[in-house]
Amino acid sequence: MKKNIAIAGMLALVVIVIGFGSQMFIQNKSQSPQTLSDRGEQPESAAAAVPESGGAFSLPPGIEVSPLRSAAKTGESEEEIVIQTNQLRAVFSTKGGVLVSLQLVSYTDHRGVPLELIEASGQEALYPFSTTLGGDFAEGVGVLYHAADGAPPDGPASEGQDSVAFSRDFLVENEGARTVYRLTKRFEMKDDEFLIRCRIELEKLLAAEAGGPGPGEQGRSELSADPFYTIGLGAGVGPVFRYPQKRRDYQRLVFFDDGRKQAVPLESKRLRLLEEAPAWAGYEGSYTAVVLAGIPRDSLVGFEKKGRLSGDDPGRLVVAPAGVPGKRTDEFFLYAGPTDPYALGRYTGRIENAFGWYESSLAHLLPEENIMTRLSGVIKTLVDFFYRYTGNYGVAIILMAVFIKIVLLPLSHRGFAAVRKTQLLAPRIRELHREFGSNRRELDIRLNELYRDYRIKPSASFLPVLIQLPVLLGLYSILSGDLTYYGGGFIPGFIPDISLPDILGPLAKIDPGLGEAIRFLPIITLVVMMYQSRYVQPPVGGGKAAFLLSYLFPVVVFLILYNLPAGLVLYWLVQTIFSILHQSYVNKTVT
Repeated sequence: MKKNIAIAGMLALVVIVIGFGSQMFIQNKSQSPQTLSDRGEQPESAAAAVPESGGAFSLPPGIEVSPLRSAAKTGESEEEIVIQTNQLRAVFSTKGGVLVSLQLVSYTDHRGVPLELIEASGQEALYPFSTTLGGDFAEGVGVLYHAADGAPPDGPASEGQDSVAFSRDFLVENEGARTVYRLTKRFEMKDDEFLIRCRIELEKLLAAEAGGPGPGEQGRSELSADPFYTIGLGAGVGPVFRYPQKRRDYQRLVFFDDGRKQAVPLESKRLRLLEEAPAWAGYEGSYTAVVLAGIPRDSLVGFEKKGRLSGDDPGRLVVAPAGVPGKRTDEFFLYAGPTDPYALGRYTGRIENAFGWYESSLAHLLPEENIMTRLSGVIKTLVDFFYRYTGNYGVAIILMAVFIKIVLLPLSHRGFAAVRKTQLLAPRIRELHREFGSNRRELDIRLNELYRDYRIKPSASFLPVLIQLPVLLGLYSILSGDLTYYGGGFIPGFIPDISLPDILGPLAKIDPGLGEAIRFLPIITLVVMMYQSRYVQPPVGGGKAAFLLSYLFPVVVFLILYNLPAGLVLYWLVQTIFSILHQSYVNKTVT
């Protein structure tokens, strides 16, 4: 019997470990779009792998592009222009007319610092909306642009600072013919929206001989000889967690085509071209997505990874609409926000938005619907309900733990009653072991008869642990993948963020292999669980089985919980404390 108890206890532990492992697998699987290689396509079909991007996005030989220097602007220095709404704070630079900072205003850490979505640095980095004539981003990206109000010449003036425009003239030389083109980028933002609208205009100012064929056609495989612009996005786009510095979020390049979201696996120094322009393309992670939509159907779209980029960098997105002999105007939308149903629902047609722009395929950025997402939705509803009345996520999790404890009280009571009855039968069980210890089959028969006579189901003693598993998995899912709980505090200075492990102090030179800090909640949970196993729910008999249940189970649970979000450990601790109180009551009433 002692071996059976030990095996059952270890089985419950294995279920917990497998449960967390499977939950993370399901979560990653639901967030892992089908890759180009998964489709079984060769480079010559939907995506072509070609050498480093020199030729694919470059103007034909003989065409040279250089920015014109305006005497009135000589000596200008780089300036930054800030546009802020109640959802986004964007910083644009006149150097390249690009977006150099983008913060989610309503998502802050415990210090009140908004979450930054851009951290581009180094020569190979491309800030969002990096634009140049032709495809060589080494030329033209860093030139100074003239900044003005973002309202189009034939449109209404902007109310307040909600738009900005950048323009620059470029000289294009083609076999002796000299032509001046003006490249203009107009950005617009609105309250309540996670969108940035960008209108890009490429206009011929001075007539000259046009070289090469006319505008490209949809699905083209090469660029026209007419001047075209290229827009880039990449290297450092995604959540930048300032605290703690070790916190990270994975980022992968994705695009929507053929009715599904697809990932882009890239090798260093390779460019992957799409056969047709997708509805949108960009970056997604566990918390946020930054994707470019409204891509013209005649664009050449590719993904590249330079050799000098870090190994964990997903690469960058490059879009080149077809060249035109006269004037071309395109309208892009950059979605930069959380991957949750409400934020994305504003642009899939479920909810109206101020831009009046919708792209139903953005719904594919949401995690795939499965049993875990439904369970996580229930847990999220409970946490948000209690937070609405407390204003503190830690307190909300405590109240949710108490609520779930009350709901599961009948099942828990059966389990605790079975534990107590088994403890009361300990003398009889030890006697049977002494009498039939050498005959295992007879011992099992006698023990089963004893349990049947007293209406005891030994497996019921593990119900209190097993029934908590779905709740733990759902809570882990929302704390580790829902931006709503980023920076959600409990006790300032002690547990400032329930979505992160708590930090009592640094480990200094001590390194037990647990992490980089001493954590209070897991340690106190270990102490409480050892007390529970040793004194409140002591195992029947002694020896190895008693040791396993009294010490090994709490220690392994401690190791599992040590680096998990503080909110999850807090829930487990509260449940354990209430289990001790419940078992103590059952021990007094069941005799």
